[in-house]
Amino acid sequence: MESGILYKQRYQTRPVRYQYLLTERGKDFFPVLVTLFQWGNTHLSEGAHSAELVDRRSGQPIQPQLIDALTQQPIALQHITLAAGPAAGEAMSRRASLMQHHYALLNESSKESL
Repeated sequence: MESGILYKQRYQTRPVRYQYLLTERGKDFFPVLVTLFQWGNTHLSEGAHSAELVDRRSGQPIQPQLIDALTQQPIALQHITLAAGPAAGEAMSRRASLMQHHYALLNESSKESL
């Protein structure tokens, strides 16, 4: 509640009961929650899952996947790198440039070994 992700709303007066709902900030955080939930089911549960995320309309389990909104392609770790953003300072720009140079060298090296 203090982080602004949830807010408390009374839904019953006798006895008083509350529900916790996502704020706009929480709705923006929702993909992170889904990803963490899926990670937990994959890496922390032994055997069958005790809870699943399902589509409310069909009742079918969902399989979350990170998708690039521009290309509609899955986001794969091996295909992304950090780049300096419009508000980046000199240190961040330098670090991002070094990372891109490093990955370019690795890419060249892996092509040569083929």
